[in-house]
Amino acid sequence: MVEAAQSAGRGCEKRPNASRAALKCVVCNAELERRRPRAADFAGESHALASLVDALAGAGSHADGVLQQLAEAALDLCRAHSSGVCVPEKDEAGHEVIRWRAAAGAWESFLGTAMPRACCFCCVTLESGTPMLMQHPERHFPRLDKAPPLVEVLMVPFHIAGTAVGTVWVAAHDEARHFDAEDLRLLMRLSRFAAMACQLLRARQLRAELTAERAQEARLSADIDALHAADRRKDAFLATLAHELRSPLASIRHAVQYMRLRLPASEELRWAREVIERRTAGARPKRASITTS
Repeated sequence: MVEAAQSAGRGCEKRPNASRAALKCVVCNAELERRRPRAADFAGESHALASLVDALAGAGSHADGVLQQLAEAALDLCRAHSSGVCVPEKDEAGHEVIRWRAAAGAWESFLGTAMPRACCFCCVTLESGTPMLMQHPERHFPRLDKAPPLVEVLMVPFHIAGTAVGTVWVAAHDEARHFDAEDLRLLMRLSRFAAMACQLLRARQLRAELTAERAQEARLSADIDALHAADRRKDAFLATLAHELRSPLASIRHAVQYMRLRLPASEELRWAREVIERRTAGARPKRASITTS
């Protein structure tokens, strides 16, 4: 791995351009549709999300800790060998780099390091703004020094104000693990937390800058309003998610929707699904109605 201030070539295993595979040869998004998704662990997912809600609520100036907890949750929920959160930055020389804000598993030693943007597999996902699955990406991107080989990596970008500002990813280092649509669903949920944590990081940086620029009162007022708006969005996000986690029927409804979309429609399965839907629908709060004559 290369540090942000180091030259672009150090830390990566270079190869001649002629031997480098084309990007389209390592991208394999179609595999997510072809592979049979594994069963969802809604109990484990709810526990992990509840822990992240608590971490976000008390994050304050420790948003990096939330990102690390998120990476560890992704490692566990997706049964990955490595996981992390990467964010684009500029180093002291003004060069664009990708910094590993969080890392867990076999690659946890790269936490906090950075590499040139063009050398990181996350750069493609950041540019496209869409999830991406790659197989043996080291055929196209430089290989990291002293690191297990990268067999497969699944990446999901997260956005702030419509712009991709980072990537949550999980990786497999051997052929025993392959990611599927269930892993993609989990990463997409976790990416919402990553976006909120990065908003808190930006707010913290902005507060530090504002402290040094108190003479510019007009700019200070506008930036403070932006911070308050970010806090309100955080509170609204936590309130919505807390409501989802409190509902004991939410996981059941999600599972029924999953059955409807993914499983073969046998007569017995259709009957069971309809029974569950009637029971869960009847448990929802009923709205009062007004009858006029």
